[in-house]
Amino acid sequence: AILLIASKDEPYGIRDDAGLQLAFQRALGTELSLRWCLWDDMPHNWREEQQSLPVIRSLWEGRNAHGATAELRKFLQSLAIAVPQLAADYELILWIVHKRYLLQLARLGVPIVPTVLTRGEIKNAGDLKREMEKLGWVEAVLKPACGTRCEGVLRLSIAEWSLRIAMEVAKLLRDSEGDCLLQPLLAPCRQRQANGSSQPGDGSVNIEHWGEVCVLFINGKIVHAVHKTPSKWGWHRAHCPCSFLGEALAGAECECDSLGSTRGGGSGNIGSGTSSSATAKPDVAPVQQLPLPLPGTMEAAAMAAATALPRADELMLFRVDLLPRFSASGRIEWLVSEVE
Repeated sequence: AILLIASKDEPYGIRDDAGLQLAFQRALGTELSLRWCLWDDMPHNWREEQQSLPVIRSLWEGRNAHGATAELRKFLQSLAIAVPQLAADYELILWIVHKRYLLQLARLGVPIVPTVLTRGEIKNAGDLKREMEKLGWVEAVLKPACGTRCEGVLRLSIAEWSLRIAMEVAKLLRDSEGDCLLQPLLAPCRQRQANGSSQPGDGSVNIEHWGEVCVLFINGKIVHAVHKTPSKWGWHRAHCPCSFLGEALAGAECECDSLGSTRGGGSGNIGSGTSSSATAKPDVAPVQQLPLPLPGTMEAAAMAAATALPRADELMLFRVDLLPRFSASGRIEWLVSEVE
């Protein structure tokens, strides 16, 4: 039996989970028992069922401003005891609840999106603005360190700073109890010229145009990767989301008109092109499957994160999200933005 574990806000998972159920049935037979249950209201006898396997789909309600709640920790620890072959994966869930793990990865030499933790150092909007100025970040993203689904994400601009922006920053810091991440708004894309040539972008073309690369690992090996692009952000849709990645993949064809779709998410899905700060999030995101093996620098960044994770050699399934940044010389540098 497969127990699909969810939260009360999405008791039957998200739209993509319909495909997951079909995949289970195709792989294991139509007689397979599939049941949805809530992580904080599991069937009392689930451990007694023969070959019962819990599959976690969402645990949103088990988080607070500073990480996993005591109840969620207790639940995942109980799963680790009941299903020891997945113990490392359950422990990874606890480790990634708070995005301080990015700094831990950086200390191990993993290239990450530059990140500052606000807790204890940045107490108000004035402190945050001064930090941006000190770091030379003319545009930045502020988001809860334990946030999910892009909720509470603010896009900030020094040039457009105002009392309203300061009030939004103060509210986010207060709502997250001061526990946020501050990151620069990366501007990695090259601007297309009329003659078809390109040059390093000046910031008017950035991560919002084309999204992120999501790399899926099973048993420590890359098995799948997609390019996920934002959607429903007004003028951003006028730009082909595959043009930059086509360069990175040495001429991969644009498939924008024939792509499937999935829900948006991740560090690239932020804000609006017409406002200096926003909490809007995309509804859907076009997805382009990438050919394997991945380009060397892209794969190297994903593997660096994969091998630095706790109990890396025991993990069964996880995902590494990457964002690109152009160096001054125009070379692409791939940065880890998230692990899921």
